[in-house]
Amino acid sequence: MIGKLPNGVTIDHVEGVLKSVPLPVKNQNPEQNCYTWLREAIVALQQAGYADAINVNEAINSGMARAQKTLDKGRPKDWRKLFENATKRPL
Repeated sequence: MIGKLPNGVTIDHVEGVLKSVPLPVKNQNPEQNCYTWLREAIVALQQAGYADAINVNEAINSGMARAQKTLDKGRPKDWRKLFENATKRPL
């Protein structure tokens, strides 16, 4: 979790922000890829007030580590153990 949407914000609002983030282009310098897109998307959501002021790189690295652990050990029986909360908010 990277935040909670304010009242009145719809999926269309979030989609609009995400669509404004350009997709990565191959063979660019600096490199563009899904990781760089995700980082820019989270920053755009933060600027729109749709995501908390988290450390974006730390949150992405933590999520990637959890994904690798899931790939290595298999999916847990309880899906809630897959949930990553990058905020200080209670779930």
